[in-house]
Amino acid sequence: DHFMGHLSKGGLAPDTPVDLVLSCVDNFQARMAINQACAELGQRWMESGVSEDAVSGHIQNIVPGETACFGCAPPLIVAREGDERELKREGVCAASLPTTMGLVAAL
Repeated sequence: DHFMGHLSKGGLAPDTPVDLVLSCVDNFQARMAINQACAELGQRWMESGVSEDAVSGHIQNIVPGETACFGCAPPLIVAREGDERELKREGVCAASLPTTMGLVAAL
């Protein structure tokens, strides 16, 4: 309820919805919670993420009623019914992670 309240009444003008939700959370469950809230409110959002090894990233513009929701078009690891934890490998050097994150954010 708290999150939904912020989305529906947290705009710049009092008691107006936000214009756009930007997300870059670190797990699938959080993304699905944002997806559900935005779908219920008809709220546009941009989802983004970076792989743990900093080799790839994604940006997804989601517009309820116009584009597929996050649950219908998830990242490949989830679509192939994999476990997102398998992306996190011990000993992986993520020295370029801030660079990849910055590039994804800039896009």
